Amino acid sequence: MQKNQYIYDKVLVLSDNKYIAEGFIKIIDKYQIPLSNFSFFCSKEDFIIDKIKFHKLSLKQNIDKIINEYNLLLSLHCLQIIPSQIVNSLKCINIHPGFNPYNKGWFPHVFSIINGLPSGASLHEIDEKIDNGPLINQKQVPVYPYDTSLSLYERIINAELELLDKNIINILSKNYNTIQVDGGNYNTKEDYEKLCYINKDEITTLGKAIDKLRALSHGDYKNAYFIDENTGNKIYVKIELFKDDEPSNK
Repeated sequence: MQKNQYIYDKVLVLSDNKYIAEGFIKIIDKYQIPLSNFSFFCSKEDFIIDKIKFHKLSLKQNIDKIINEYNLLLSLHCLQIIPSQIVNSLKCINIHPGFNPYNKGWFPHVFSIINGLPSGASLHEIDEKIDNGPLINQKQVPVYPYDTSLSLYERIINAELELLDKNIINILSKNYNTIQVDGGNYNTKEDYEKLCYINKDEITTLGKAIDKLRALSHGDYKNAYFIDENTGNKIYVKIELFKDDEPSNK
């Protein structure tokens, strides 16, 4: 397909996740979509993927410029909330690491382990609500009893790239349908921060305690903690899980 056959050929790509960004660039190359159709930006420090530089861009400070210069915005794990002026003037599409409408907001996979709601990836148009809008496609990712936050998240990221690979040509060609998914639940940053605190006097089941610890175990990140009563210091906790047919890391 030649450049002039794409309806959306002035695409603003926003990403703060280098793994997703690298995967998306590979998809562009796979389908021989002209790189000139895209401009790549991030929210914080500039970074480079395969000689392509993602420049820092403030959406709030460049609303008119974005509306005038682009006909599609792709949010690939962008840390910024898309201003309503852009959402209402420009087609905006998001890849979200959650199975909409469940667990919208902060770290959907963490809350899926905690509350047992479906986990997965969703490709959707953006409206004025966070992680909301008509659904283009989605893929459910199962939560296994041996999952930690990290292992589940890694599978979700790969599911997101599968959705982008499957749908990018139709998106750029404006040849896709959507369905509306209503309801669901939303988790805030404050909800997550409260989850990280471990009250050692809390009465719960061992199963729920394990679920909480594995939901907050994400590699070297310091998430779950309790307070040392003598010093007031935070003591961080994480858990390692493995099946009986695989060795531990020790």
